[in-house]
Amino acid sequence: MDKFSLPRVLVVGATALAVAACGSSSSSSNRPAASASARPGQGNGVAGQLAQLNGTKLVLSGTSGVTNVTFSSSTRVVQTTVATLADIVAGACITAAGTKDAAGTVTASNVTLMSKALMNGTCTPQARNGAAPSPGRGAAGQGNRASPGANRASPPANFTFVRGQVAGVSGSTVTITLLSNNGTPSGGTQVVTVPSTARITMIQPGTSSQLAVGQCIVATGSKNSSGTVQATNLSIQPKGPTGCTFGRGAGGGFGGGGGGGGGAPAASPA
Repeated sequence: MDKFSLPRVLVVGATALAVAACGSSSSSSNRPAASASARPGQGNGVAGQLAQLNGTKLVLSGTSGVTNVTFSSSTRVVQTTVATLADIVAGACITAAGTKDAAGTVTASNVTLMSKALMNGTCTPQARNGAAPSPGRGAAGQGNRASPGANRASPPANFTFVRGQVAGVSGSTVTITLLSNNGTPSGGTQVVTVPSTARITMIQPGTSSQLAVGQCIVATGSKNSSGTVQATNLSIQPKGPTGCTFGRGAGGGFGGGGGGGGGAPAASPA
């Protein structure tokens, strides 16, 4: 199912996962290819379940149809996997989203760990187009979630997200060093409790050899006149209980979540 949700903490991305298969692998040469679901806020980005893989050509299937995607050796591939509390270690780049109590402690509902290999060796998200990251999205630290869209439920009044580097872990209590935009400590820390119910994911570098039919994929790039997306970035996402589900933000700017499954027939790659 192609479902877009907005719990804020990547992704990414990021939300939790096991699957009902979706989509048919039969080709449809006489029918124009409809688009797989466009991912909110991603321009020419599309999200769907990988229905066909032929060399450097992909077909993503979503509830609204299918989209052809091509990639090259310069396309960046990342993979999001389900992680555990044991993966949260000192020095790791982390984003946590949840609620903040009167004492200032954050109880996380979503946690995203990000490989430093994707962030220039630091825990500071790369600026886009040479501009400094904005505090609400790219800058390390914490802040309130932006207002939801008209069709999205409002977050709790005490909703917050924290982004930085893990300073230490004691049981389910994680201390995070908040960072400035240049990746240096800002002088502040935040204590975050990670309960057993929290969704924890990890985003790491991937390769095109990891692509496989049935995966949930987010592709971003330019779209040509035939509607094919020429991907500059491919993100392999874990499946949820209902299949591929894509959420904005399970990581507050580190990466993004999910993928849209669907029952639409796949079209032949362009």
